[in-house]
Amino acid sequence: MKNSSWPPIAVRTLESQFLRLLHSVSDTEKVKQREDDDQIWLTRFLVARSSGFLEQVTYELVREYIRAKSGGLVRSFAHSWVERTRNPSVENLCALVGRFDGGLHDEFVEFLDEEDGRRRQDIALLVARRNDIAHGKNEGLNTKVALRLAATTRDVVDWLIRELNPERR
Repeated sequence: MKNSSWPPIAVRTLESQFLRLLHSVSDTEKVKQREDDDQIWLTRFLVARSSGFLEQVTYELVREYIRAKSGGLVRSFAHSWVERTRNPSVENLCALVGRFDGGLHDEFVEFLDEEDGRRRQDIALLVARRNDIAHGKNEGLNTKVALRLAATTRDVVDWLIRELNPERR
C-alpha cells in the first residue's frame, strides 16, 4: 500500500509546534530579553512538552502504522490495544515497539544504548523531570539540559518515524 504522506499530518503538526517552542527556548536573543524567571518557566514547559511530544507522536505513529498495514476486525482489535497513550518511559517504549517484532525491539534497544546509553538515560531523565514538574517539585534543570533532552526526544521520534514507516516494513 502506497503511503505518500509519511509521517502522518498529525505528527507533522505536533513537530511544528514542538520546534517553535524549542526555537523560542534556545534563541539567544530572546533569552537575553527575558526575565530569568520567564526563562525558567519556559524551560520547564519545554521539558513537559518534550515528554508529551514523544508520547503523542508515538501514539500517532503506531495508530497510523496499524491503519496502513491492517483492516477490518484485525485493525479494530489492534487499535483497541493502543487506544490511550502511556507515559513514554524507556520501558513502555521498548514494550510497545517489541509488540510489533522482537527484532525491531532489539534494534530500538541498541539505538537507545548507543553512546554509553545516552538516549536511554536522557529519556529516563526527561520522564522523571516531567513528573517532578507536574507534581510541583523543584526539578533542578537548566536550559542547557532541557535542550539536550529535547534533542534526544527528536532523535527518538526520528527513529520511530523511520522504522514505523509502513513502506519500510
